Amino acid sequence: MIDLKSISEDSINGVDIKLLQPLKGPRVNVDTVLLAGFSKVRRGERICELGCAHGAVSLILAKRKEVSVVGLDIQENLVHMAEKNRELNELSDRVSFIHGDLREIHKILPPQGFDVVVANPPYGDPTRHRTGNRSENVLAKHGVVCSVEDVAEACRYLLGDKGRAYFVFAAERLVDLLCALRYRGVEPKALRAVHPREGKDASVFLVKALRSASPGIRLLPPLRINDDGGSYTEDLLEFYSPEGSPCP
Repeated sequence: MIDLKSISEDSINGVDIKLLQPLKGPRVNVDTVLLAGFSKVRRGERICELGCAHGAVSLILAKRKEVSVVGLDIQENLVHMAEKNRELNELSDRVSFIHGDLREIHKILPPQGFDVVVANPPYGDPTRHRTGNRSENVLAKHGVVCSVEDVAEACRYLLGDKGRAYFVFAAERLVDLLCALRYRGVEPKALRAVHPREGKDASVFLVKALRSASPGIRLLPPLRINDDGGSYTEDLLEFYSPEGSPCP
């Protein structure tokens, strides 16, 4: 059961989504909007979101296109919240949510059953974050219950040949993700660096990968979040638009 005192109801500007989310725990942020906006989906495709939390990315994708989306998360309370959000946005005909562990993906979903996989993998290195803290934030961010290798293996299992995977991931661990994907036959094909503002190092990268594709990667123009005055840039605002800013 969801404790109404511990959640807020919010909206995501530009995409007409209402969302229940925990006051303490994973909440919608710029990374959420970046992943949803970067992911290119086509009408009729089947999409899986790994680590869906309260379902924001899944719901945005289903709102933008007539697609079928399955969201998976290991935290049962967040899955219940995602189901409430699905009803709140009247998307029950397009979206379903499953409580499960992506490390056991072969027991949960069919092989090569999806056209697209999207994920915001835990950015922490599990070898550096050995902790007994099992809070929602720790589970979501620090790789306590799954690694980038687990995410890459789930992508390999779920995608058919030339199936697409999209990620938003911490810049400092980008190489870990790219190596994990290539090792499992999910070839990185496009990168876009995201910078807080002009002159600052990239904080995250947007990544596109294809299953069973030949090597060769495109470096897309960098994205800056804020301009010199602290406002969102025009490039970022495209991600909040009804169509997003999908990877070309």
